[in-house]
Amino acid sequence: MGIKLPIEAEKIIARSLSDRFWGADPKHNFYVRAKNVVISGDLNRSILAQIQNEYEGDLGKDFSHQWEELLEEIVYCIAIDGRIDADEKIYFKEYISIFGISIPDAQMIYRKGARRAYMDIVIRLCRDDELSDKDLELLGSIAKHFGLNEHEEDAALQDQLKRMVQASFDDLARGGMVSDTAWEEFTEHAAALRVDFQLDERGKEAVERARNRWRVRYGQMQTIELHGDYRLKSKEKAYYQGVASWLELRSNAGVVEYMNIGTGTIIMTDQRVLFIGQIVSNKSIGWNKLLTVKSHGPDAFELEKETGKSPIIDVQRTRASLEALASQIAYRLWKDSVIT
Repeated sequence: MGIKLPIEAEKIIARSLSDRFWGADPKHNFYVRAKNVVISGDLNRSILAQIQNEYEGDLGKDFSHQWEELLEEIVYCIAIDGRIDADEKIYFKEYISIFGISIPDAQMIYRKGARRAYMDIVIRLCRDDELSDKDLELLGSIAKHFGLNEHEEDAALQDQLKRMVQASFDDLARGGMVSDTAWEEFTEHAAALRVDFQLDERGKEAVERARNRWRVRYGQMQTIELHGDYRLKSKEKAYYQGVASWLELRSNAGVVEYMNIGTGTIIMTDQRVLFIGQIVSNKSIGWNKLLTVKSHGPDAFELEKETGKSPIIDVQRTRASLEALASQIAYRLWKDSVIT
């Protein structure tokens, strides 16, 4: 009886003169010799008995942990092709008999090795970013062939697929920007793997922020519908609306500093920035009238004018997905107006 195992043999460690002098334990070499016989795929009892006779002790008991780990690895290597043949099952029985592994322990080790192989088969089948009905049928037959619990493996399959989709999502979101195309491809990927990928509110906001950041960065912002009775010029497009404070440099007790002179609605269009104040008068500044837009953080920006006061718009964050991009949106709109 012989089977093929893709496990490399270990080298016998030569004992040096100092090892002998200090009495280093040579027992490991006996284990290595026996292991190499085992992984050759031929459980030659006579050779193993000879090694045992040379060994002062019980190889099975003294290296029980190693034999159990090796058995799991052998099960995995055999099962990774999706099948376990009759001669391979005979090999398992011989193995546990030779090394004195109890039936319950052997069954547990078998399940661990077979389950590892099953999960790797799942990953291999999903390399094309989809899982077909045929693939699912194949996985079901493999689980049954391995003697694995169908319900447990179905749950394990779903967990594995969710981990794969989550890893794809983490990789996608890592850069802080997500294009509309990339997000569409990701959702198609999740659907192809039959995973109902759901985000909580924070996750949804994070994705929307990442998508908006990409749109702002590459000039593909989406227009918005204004809330309230605000009228724009003909063909003017609105890209942002929020609540903000208008800050200007003022002298206070001999100290010149930025002071909040009013709160109101801020609207940014392709042509200008509008401030409809509750205390101060309404203001409208064309982007082409500005030298630049300076960021003072994600929610605040300075409108640097050639003459007169250069105010700072400090946006009140109410929805992180948009307010955290206020200064970037302002800069993008100003830059686009300069280019055009």
